[in-house]
Amino acid sequence: MEIIVSWQVAISIYLLLSTTFALVYRHFAQQHPGQALLSSALMYLLTVTPGGIFWALYSGDISFRFPVHLWFFLILGGVFFALANIIAFIANSQVDAAQFSLLSNFKLITTILISSLVLQERLSFQQLIGVTLVLSATAVMITSGKMNRKTLHFDRFTWLALLSAIFLGSGISNEKFLLDNLTFSTYLIVGWGFQTLAMIVLAGKQMSSAKALLTRKSSWQLIWLGLLRTF
Repeated sequence: MEIIVSWQVAISIYLLLSTTFALVYRHFAQQHPGQALLSSALMYLLTVTPGGIFWALYSGDISFRFPVHLWFFLILGGVFFALANIIAFIANSQVDAAQFSLLSNFKLITTILISSLVLQERLSFQQLIGVTLVLSATAVMITSGKMNRKTLHFDRFTWLALLSAIFLGSGISNEKFLLDNLTFSTYLIVGWGFQTLAMIVLAGKQMSSAKALLTRKSSWQLIWLGLLRTF
C-alpha cells in the first residue's frame, strides 16, 4: 500500500518532529556529556537503520544496480550526516535552545548554495519569498537587543552549532541528488546504512562502552530519539 502525502504536509510534519527531536536530544545530551559519538551511533543502530530497512522492505522497489560513481556520494552523505549529528549533539547541550534553533536555519543557506551551484536547481518565486522570510526572521531575532542580552553568546559551542547546520545542509543537498538517481527504498538501506557506518567509525573505541551507556532508561530514550529521527 502506497502512502501519498503532499510535500507541504510532509514538510510540516518534518518541522514538528525535528523540533521535538532537538528538544529531546538536548535533554539527553545534557544527561550524558561527552557521549556524542557513542550516543549518535547507538541511536542509529537501535532504531534508525532497522526502521529504514523495515520500511524499505515494506515498500519494495529495492535495486542495487546503479552507477558506480553514486557510491562516492553515498559515502560522502554518510559522513556529512554523521558529522552533523555528532556536532549537533555536542553543541545542543551547551547552547541556548532558542539560539541553537536559530543557528540551525543556516542549513538553508548551505542547501541553497550547493543546490544552485552544483545541482543547477533554481528556486521558484514563492520559495524565494519563503526562504527570505525565514532568514530575515532569524537575522531580526539575532540582532534584537533582547536576544543579545539574554541568550546570544558566541563561543566555540556556538560555532559548532553553526558548523552542524552547514554539514546538515550539505547532507540534504547530497541526499536530493541521490534520491534523483536511486529509488527511495534503496536509499533507506544504503544511504542510512553509510550514515550509521560513519558514526560507528567516528565513535571508534567508544563503542566498547556501549553496554555501560545502555541502561534501561537511556536505552528507551535512544530508541525514542531514533524513532523521531526515522520518521
